[in-house]
Amino acid sequence: MAAETVVRVRIRLVLAGIMAFMAGWVDVVCMSRYSAFATMMTGNVLYLGRTIAVTGWQVTEKTEWLPEPIFYLSIIVAYVFGLIVHQAMERRLPQWTATAFAPVLALGIMALELFEASGSTASFLPPRWNVMLLAPIFAVQANVALRGGLGTMTSMATGHLHSLSNYLVQACTGELSVENMKKVPVSAAIVVSLALGALMGAYAVHNAKDPPQCSLGTGCEHLGLSGNCCPTDDGAFLDCCRSSKRAHLLLLPVGPVLALTLLTHDLMFLRKRQEDLPEDAVLSPRSASGSESPQLSSAQELELASGSFSMCSQRSLSSLSLRLEENIEDSSDRSTARAMAD
Repeated sequence: MAAETVVRVRIRLVLAGIMAFMAGWVDVVCMSRYSAFATMMTGNVLYLGRTIAVTGWQVTEKTEWLPEPIFYLSIIVAYVFGLIVHQAMERRLPQWTATAFAPVLALGIMALELFEASGSTASFLPPRWNVMLLAPIFAVQANVALRGGLGTMTSMATGHLHSLSNYLVQACTGELSVENMKKVPVSAAIVVSLALGALMGAYAVHNAKDPPQCSLGTGCEHLGLSGNCCPTDDGAFLDCCRSSKRAHLLLLPVGPVLALTLLTHDLMFLRKRQEDLPEDAVLSPRSASGSESPQLSSAQELELASGSFSMCSQRSLSSLSLRLEENIEDSSDRSTARAMAD
């Protein structure tokens, strides 16, 4: 049993690190493509306020067909929609929610990447608005981490930095509990993995771009062109430039990794939920098999209610008597003090 617990703790640490790494990678790639975030809604809220103050409700070249604030507001709404869908599915499949979403999310990310790399964008949806389709996908992943076996957010570092600083102070003062000691590796892994994901994502984005000179480009160097090709002096990218295609495949491996992470999450923490179920049976209306809990008769319910009321009454009377005794002692002490003073 102890060996299984150690294995589960280690896998929990690995899952938290992988999810945080993906969040850092995805947000850096989305920032380079769309100037928006797919996992961190705080950044989109800040951009929303900034665009309202700077550009207002005018249509810009970036959004092409709607004002800039609508762009960021749409991403936030799409993210909230993903959270709602996940919670609705969680009520129907409480033990296999992540598994049910895994293939859908993986195929959605891969299809979107291949669609962008092909260059065949929808006429009614400019390419920049594809981040709105990514937001609900990573909302589901965030909700699985928060409401599932990890019990924490893996796409933000601020809260974990607060926790680590508190744990450090508690360790220095000798007040660090065993429960908080177990949380230290997870918070540290999330912060480090977020930074590594952002670093590797930025490195991948930088290397996916061709140099502007035609003679140095990977696709234009054999055409004998001179000057700038990627982009040209007019800002246009020639067909021989490969930067757009390579950059639009950077999220392709995220789909399978996300699916495997969600499947592993359910497989590892399903057993834990089943082991903990007898302890929570009093609070849960259903048993492990999903059948209804046994119904109590009216007499049994009345007896249970009477016992609970009797216990609460005894506790209340005991507490009241203690307070009366304390008040009496305080009164006697005051009387004695006055008598001595006189």
